[in-house]
Amino acid sequence: MLFFAESPISKKEAANFVDCSINTLNADIETLNTTIPDDIAHVDEIDRKLTLRAATRINFDYLTAFMISTSHLFQLALSEDFIVFCDELNPKEHWAQHDFIISDFPLPEVTDVDVLVWHMPPTKRDLADLDTIVRAKYGTIE
Repeated sequence: MLFFAESPISKKEAANFVDCSINTLNADIETLNTTIPDDIAHVDEIDRKLTLRAATRINFDYLTAFMISTSHLFQLALSEDFIVFCDELNPKEHWAQHDFIISDFPLPEVTDVDVLVWHMPPTKRDLADLDTIVRAKYGTIE
């Protein structure tokens, strides 16, 4: 939305567009500004209006790829931990140790099928499908 906007967009309009609260929008903006280096892009707020400042060589696809490649889900899928979990820990505890989830988050019991899916090599997984599976099983965490 901000990438293609020709003028600043109000926070309320942006929150309505992405169907979230102002607090969630603020947290997401902070995450974006923390994750993306300033010389690539930055979301600025002036008088409760948002603009995206991006370097001239940066396009929307680059920003999307940058955010995906720095996400926990993508890093987990590429990590050795995704393929081989420690035998003495269940996957939830193992992920919690690496800040992928909080250890006391009330996840449903992990089944043998979950463990089997988690042990599949990432080359056999489509990250979009993995995201769909996780959202369907555990919902969206805000």
